Amino acid sequence: MPPLRGSFRKSTVVLMFLVLSVSTLGYVEAAGIWSPTGSMSTARMDYTATRLSDGRMLVSGGSNGVGNSASAEIYNPALGTWSLTGSMSIPRYYHTGTQLSDGRVLVAGGHTGSSVVASAEIYDPALALGRLLLRAKMFFKLLK
Repeated sequence: MPPLRGSFRKSTVVLMFLVLSVSTLGYVEAAGIWSPTGSMSTARMDYTATRLSDGRMLVSGGSNGVGNSASAEIYNPALGTWSLTGSMSIPRYYHTGTQLSDGRVLVAGGHTGSSVVASAEIYDPALALGRLLLRAKMFFKLLK
């Protein structure tokens, strides 16, 4: 694996290294250790991870070193599993993800690989729960 380059926060570097191989580690806070957990469906770096109100994590966008992604996955730490959820309207990396007071997530900015992104989208976990992936596109709503 090539060395990581750039200026990253320490926690980001750890997650990027682990996610580039699709395998992930979860941190067991009570024991103070990292432990193997489920694998993501897509290897990615330069993504955004946002904690949801129920403790799950939304991981959106990023790059796999070849192309950029609009996909998103949810990590359930209680089960140690990843599951696909709705995709964003455009691929983004170096974007932000911020949980809003109502539990939704604002995903904004970033880069597509050829241009800077000047748009934002909202992810609504309430719409995503119990829905089939066939309707997953509706979970992200492009803001105008």
